[in-house]
Amino acid sequence: MEQDFGRKMAFVNGEWSQALSRSYDKIGGLIMELEAKDVEIGKLHEENKNLQSEVNRLKDSSQ
Repeated sequence: MEQDFGRKMAFVNGEWSQALSRSYDKIGGLIMELEAKDVEIGKLHEENKNLQSEVNRLKDSSQ
């Protein structure tokens, strides 16, 4: 009886450990995606600033 309980607990612990590992892998992947999107947003923000400067320059030159 005690051995059955020990085997069941070992099985449950193994399943839990695998699930936790998969969760960590998924979280790591999501963090990498967020970092890539953050870089992309930074580039778009910089491009937007440059375009706004160009618009302002064109407005000033047309007056």
